[in-house]
Amino acid sequence: MRKRALVSLFAAAAATSGVITAPAAAVAPVFAEVQGPSIDDLRAELRAATKAADAAETAYLAVAAKANDAELAAIRAEDAVAAAKAKLDALAGVASSVEYEKAVAAVAAAKVEATKAAEEAERLAKAAAGSAEAAERATGAVADAEKALAEAKEALPGLAAAAAEARDAIAPLKSAYDQAQNSFVTAGREHVQAVARLEAARQALAALGPDATEAERAAAEEEVRLAGAEADRLAALRAEALAARNEAKAAYESAVTKAERAEADLREAERRRDEAADRLPGLRAEAERLTAAAGQDESAARAAATAKTAADAALATAQQALDALESAESTREYREAKAEHVRLTEAAKDARAQADQLAGEAARLKEIWDNAEKRVKAAQAALDAALFPVAISGITVSTSGVRYPGRQVPVFVTVYTKSDADQAVVSCPGFTVALEETVSGVFDSGFHLEPGDPSRATCSVKVSNTHGISATGTFSYAARSHTKFGSLNASPEPVRKGRKLTVTGSLLATNAAGTGYGHLNGARVNILFKPVGKTTWTTMATVTTSGKGVFARSFTASKDGNWKAVYAGATGYVAAGSAADYVDVRR
Repeated sequence: MRKRALVSLFAAAAATSGVITAPAAAVAPVFAEVQGPSIDDLRAELRAATKAADAAETAYLAVAAKANDAELAAIRAEDAVAAAKAKLDALAGVASSVEYEKAVAAVAAAKVEATKAAEEAERLAKAAAGSAEAAERATGAVADAEKALAEAKEALPGLAAAAAEARDAIAPLKSAYDQAQNSFVTAGREHVQAVARLEAARQALAALGPDATEAERAAAEEEVRLAGAEADRLAALRAEALAARNEAKAAYESAVTKAERAEADLREAERRRDEAADRLPGLRAEAERLTAAAGQDESAARAAATAKTAADAALATAQQALDALESAESTREYREAKAEHVRLTEAAKDARAQADQLAGEAARLKEIWDNAEKRVKAAQAALDAALFPVAISGITVSTSGVRYPGRQVPVFVTVYTKSDADQAVVSCPGFTVALEETVSGVFDSGFHLEPGDPSRATCSVKVSNTHGISATGTFSYAARSHTKFGSLNASPEPVRKGRKLTVTGSLLATNAAGTGYGHLNGARVNILFKPVGKTTWTTMATVTTSGKGVFARSFTASKDGNWKAVYAGATGYVAAGSAADYVDVRR
């Protein structure tokens, strides 16, 4: 942590040269009076918390004693297990005991092998049954396919004959239909001619004038009657021809439909025949494969059954050997020691479980006791805070100066407290400063922003008294950065009147760490012009610096004069002006 000199406001201002004073105050909110618990309430809470803590301590100590006794009992039980194990190990070296353990192991191994053999035999029996069923289904599928093939072959001759018969019936019906169609057309044509003759006779009758004789009129009327009769006869013949044509057409179309149906039935029968013929070899091969597999699975099932019988016999033999050893007097002591070891092991497990349970209960009660003690401390702290309160009523902070690269910038802090406080500490990013009490309840001091410190930051303040009561607050500081123009140029020089000239430049500002200059982006810069012979500057344009702090604007050259740029400043940045650049405008 870097050491920082504590300076008073006036001493710091006097020691800083070339600094523009720019105070900026940031005052923390004043703490409002809040109606809280009374002193009597806080004392009552402390008494209740103390009583609860005492009760929790008593409960914990009682269970802790039981847990301690249970732990000792578990240790004694585990010691007894160790002694029984030592006795068992000593007896295990006796030849009869060794043979007995071998027999026990042999029975256990034989049981495992017998179980495996039984499971394998059951699995293979199920597999054999499944394979037999699959082979039977495959054989049935072959029989079904052979039956379908035979039925299709048997149906083919009849269907072929029916199709041929249907095809042969089409030609005469088509000829009859064509003849009926021709008769209908001829009858229609003759009927049209008769109607035309009837119409001519009627026109001739209508054309007879009043001078026509009776004989002429009678002849004309007879002609109309004969023509009408002929037209009626031919109309009847046409209707008969139409009916005959329609009947012949229906018979022909029915024959065509019947022939198409017979052809379709024949093709379907051929398809079924071909399909059955194509499927039959594969079905036969699959049936043969499944039949062979079923035989193999049946053989495996019989072998597994034989192995199961052998495993059962081996288990019976091993058990007989074990029974003989167990009945021998030489193994009695070893077996009793082994049973005692098992009994003591179970007892030790129970004792350890009870000890662990009581230990867990004691831990739970210890946690309750600890929480009760925390409640006591909280109640005591609340009572102390009520009896000896500390509060921050306000904070002021100001900076005096502009941040130049590589220079210090003083920051001054004053903390106002309500009630009694003994010390105040300011913590900012990277350093901590202890403030001095100038008058009762007022702490005043400051620090320098060194190169590398942030130009703006939020700091915390903590005030406390000798009773350990404290209060906290925050404040922010912001030092203004120095700005300057890195360049300004109006070109071309000289320039002809009416042509374009461009003013370019860059604006710099102290960076956030105060270690150097950086580009000032997004700043509004005024470009000014003063003609030769004039004393005032005129704002020609306002531009915004780009991402590299540069700006540019083009103008129409009209007069000789000077160009410059001015930055008016902004929050956190001071104003700056560039040097003037003269441009000669020629005609």
